[in-house]
Amino acid sequence: DTSSKISLLARLAWGCLSSNRAEDLGSRGLPACFIRRGDLRYAREKLRSAIRFVGVARQVMNSSGEQSIDIFYSPLLLPEGHELCQIDGENNALLIASDFTGTTLSVGPGAGPSPTANAIVSDLLYLARERAMHPASSGLAAGAAQRLSDRTLKLRSFEEVWFGGYYLRFMVKDRSGLVGGIAEILGREGIGIREVLQVEHTQDEIREFLDCASGAAVAPGDEWKYLPFAMTVERAFTLGPRHFHPKPKVDSTVVRLVRRDEPAVRPKDLALFRKVVRAAFAYRRKTLANSLALALDIGRDTITRAIVAADLAPELRGERLDLNDFARLADELAQG
Repeated sequence: DTSSKISLLARLAWGCLSSNRAEDLGSRGLPACFIRRGDLRYAREKLRSAIRFVGVARQVMNSSGEQSIDIFYSPLLLPEGHELCQIDGENNALLIASDFTGTTLSVGPGAGPSPTANAIVSDLLYLARERAMHPASSGLAAGAAQRLSDRTLKLRSFEEVWFGGYYLRFMVKDRSGLVGGIAEILGREGIGIREVLQVEHTQDEIREFLDCASGAAVAPGDEWKYLPFAMTVERAFTLGPRHFHPKPKVDSTVVRLVRRDEPAVRPKDLALFRKVVRAAFAYRRKTLANSLALALDIGRDTITRAIVAADLAPELRGERLDLNDFARLADELAQG
């Protein structure tokens, strides 16, 4: 969405028929869909900044002294006093900076049925008026006083575009020497560190970070289904009913969770593996084949063939499978 908008704005600003497709424009940094609440809190609490997804188009001189343009889009860390930090929700903003007029900011809703319909009708009326005023013109107007021309400004290479710095987020175990090890690795690549920041993460933030790393969403409570994947479970001790008030009718066992050095299994597609595990438990009192057919966007015949190829019975239920069974099944489904 942002790449298309900034590409269109670049055409309108310089009146050039750019041959660059939106997907060819520069994208830098973490994809916006991977920005998590923990990143927003880092920006707010530690950097006194806000993260905004920004498209940039600007006319510059390249290293050869020729007129060229920078066009890129990326999540950016903006200082808390920046004009774009005040833009929230469905609102979009257009910030224009020029040598003679300074900075101007236009803000308006960028989503929803009414804003979209208003923009479409406005464009249609504008085009109809231009066509009526200039019937001999074979091209469409690019602006009130400016027409699209045949010239194409070259995009400047990313090696020539300077960025002030980058924000790197690491999820690591808390142990001594860790920061020094990261600094050593970055130093070998010629990357300097200005500042190291740490915050205590909430369980929701940790869940979102793991979600981001795996490429599959983890719903609240789902992490327990994947517990044996990353942890071993050891029985610590058992408490009888007399230790609780009111007394339950069952004994209670306290367990100890120990993180594995390596995952218990290595499926070919971790995101699909997690989807299969979640789908197997999505419906109560359903067989494995029925649960997967209802929860996954995969044909029933394909699911049945994969279950049989994984040496499993379609009438089994999810709770009868272990991690190796789920891994084999996910690998078979990945092959189609």
